[in-house]
Amino acid sequence: MNNNPPQIQYLQENLQSIRKIAKWTAEDLSKKIGVTKQTISNLENNRTRMNLTQYIAIRAVLEYEVEKNKENVLLPQVLNVIFDDENSQFSREAHENTEIKDKISMIGAAVAAGITITSIMSMISPLSSTSSTLPKVPNWLKNILK
Repeated sequence: MNNNPPQIQYLQENLQSIRKIAKWTAEDLSKKIGVTKQTISNLENNRTRMNLTQYIAIRAVLEYEVEKNKENVLLPQVLNVIFDDENSQFSREAHENTEIKDKISMIGAAVAAGITITSIMSMISPLSSTSSTLPKVPNWLKNILK
């Protein structure tokens, strides 16, 4: 049984897709957060549970990527679906809805395959009702550390 807070579970469940949407290899992400490529692989394949330190490190580099890379319009939208107000009813339903998980996975695969942004945007139209900005780092950090 996974006793991690829901936010950590959501990130781990979607880590591989998020990484692909950010256009990072497992090695890229591992270098950004100071772990081995094998650690990223283990997290993505649920061989190990993500811990709080890993969650904070990954969230921080994702936040930085959103701020730095304005051309990647998919990443903030997908992150909002996964993390936007973790306590909201929509967020709980989104994580129980396999259709949304499947769409996020499809988007990650499409980005990795080099599919055009226009084609990918049509996949996320049901997700686009969310805001395109993420909460400030102190808000999400405060939520996970409470």
